[in-house]
Amino acid sequence: MNKLPLIAVFFVIFMAGCVGGFEGFKFGGSATTIEAPDDVLLITDAKVVPTPPIPADSTFDLTFLVENTGDAETGKEAKATKIYAFNWGRCEPAMGGKEGYGNANEWKNTTGEALIGIPNQETSGGRTIFPGGGAYLVEWTFRSPTNDELGRVQGICTVQYKVGYDFTALTVTDVNVVSEARLREANRAGETITVTPITSKSKGPLKIDIAIGADQPIREGTTVPIRVSVEDRGAGLTREVGKEALTITFPDAFIKIDCEKGGFKRAVAEKPVYTNAEAMPFIRKETPPLRCDVTMPSATDLRTYTINAQMDYRYELFDETDVSITPTIG
Repeated sequence: MNKLPLIAVFFVIFMAGCVGGFEGFKFGGSATTIEAPDDVLLITDAKVVPTPPIPADSTFDLTFLVENTGDAETGKEAKATKIYAFNWGRCEPAMGGKEGYGNANEWKNTTGEALIGIPNQETSGGRTIFPGGGAYLVEWTFRSPTNDELGRVQGICTVQYKVGYDFTALTVTDVNVVSEARLREANRAGETITVTPITSKSKGPLKIDIAIGADQPIREGTTVPIRVSVEDRGAGLTREVGKEALTITFPDAFIKIDCEKGGFKRAVAEKPVYTNAEAMPFIRKETPPLRCDVTMPSATDLRTYTINAQMDYRYELFDETDVSITPTIG
């Protein structure tokens, strides 16, 4: 007669004790995610006038549109938008004396980096680009290098520029909790309990992901891991989620929550609101997840709760235009 080792018997009993409460229960449905578009600001329609190649030691204009796809009525416009050129190769800015631009000595930031912007954006704390599909036309004038600076051969000035803006990300997700009594009733009747949890993610390049670590509906009293991470879907750049920039809010009925061990700290005293305790770096366009272990509250029959996460951030788009320069004869 074959005998199972004692440790194997213990393992079988232990596993049966863990999953026995769900044996025979039938859950149906699937999660639905609704996502608003990633784009907020777009850099489009870059042009050089006159058409290159540009003769040496002459001026040319670089123009492009910054389009805002946000909607002012719903508060989704980009805030504190700032537009800068930060590199122009061997060409030189030639906006001195133009209204709103000042002179070349003012085209530097506090670190001494050469920058040119658009009129009045510093005094206004940035510019909110026209909402609802509006656009702002940027126009910069440059002077091409001389023949001697070119070495009397064909050259290129690469003008590089960036657009930065403030925005807010928001994600709301459903958590469906079912009572023990309802589960037993469904099991006796051979019924499948079907729910469709909905997750909504707001407009913008940064998307907050809330991952519920259990199939739904979740039995009351069950402790479930909930992981929160941020994904960068945009064409621009942000290096990290700043310390205390991300908050997650649970329903008041959720009274047994452990977030402190998973990278959060309490944001509001005596409220189920938590924030990231440290900055969250982006690694391959996504942050490592933070975690909360949450015990589901009591439920009468079936109850849907919502969890939301919100984050304020600054995002930067980068673009560049190559301008061909040709030496002049003579």
